Amino acid sequence: MTPREEKGKKRQRDKDGGPDRKQIKHSNLQFYLANSCEEPTGPCWFCLGSPEVEKHLVVSVGIHQNIRQTLCLDYDDHILILPIGHHQSTTSAPSEVIDEINRYKTALKKFFKQIGKSVVFFERNYKTQHLQIQVVPVPIDCVQELKDAFMQCSEEENVELNEIPKHSDLKQIVPSGTPYFYAEIPSGEKLLHRIKKQFPIQFGRDVLSSVQVLNMPERVDWRNCKISKDKEARLAAKFKEDFKQFDLNLD
Repeated sequence: MTPREEKGKKRQRDKDGGPDRKQIKHSNLQFYLANSCEEPTGPCWFCLGSPEVEKHLVVSVGIHQNIRQTLCLDYDDHILILPIGHHQSTTSAPSEVIDEINRYKTALKKFFKQIGKSVVFFERNYKTQHLQIQVVPVPIDCVQELKDAFMQCSEEENVELNEIPKHSDLKQIVPSGTPYFYAEIPSGEKLLHRIKKQFPIQFGRDVLSSVQVLNMPERVDWRNCKISKDKEARLAAKFKEDFKQFDLNLD
């Protein structure tokens, strides 16, 4: 069959009401949600199907995750990568979820690079029930300071932060169900803390808002970053438009 004949056949299927890309994607998503997700222990602010989720902040939706804007640290560029279904952490999520997370990471790195920024990814699997990958762009000229900033903050907070091999798989190092803090920095280092007792839950924000990095100490507490819902929606819409050419779910 020639390419022209194949296109004509596709148009006829669409005309006859055959399943299109969106219908197939929706069907796959419904199957995935029904068969591979954990059950939340209570109301979850991050499950896309939850009534609590703030959908006006969602800027991209894949098969297994969505990315949303949190509008906290770097104001209009702080992003969350979240599974659509309910998963506790990277170490408990199935491989297809991790694969899509990695594709989103790659797309976000490309997006921020073209506006002159690098990206830090971090996850806190502690006192949260839904996997959240924090995505924070930082100025390129502070990349060399990042590891020192993490280590300085870890020393001040008495947090044992260790570097793990760059090509390591977190699932092979941390057993599922184990609390941890994990960060990937632009220079390629991966930093891990296994949480045993107490842990400062704003640790990642504390590092990135420090003088060495973003110099925004007032943004350590997310409650100081609140803006109106209308402004959130406008900023999210702008990010969605800017990110469009990098969005792995758009043709």
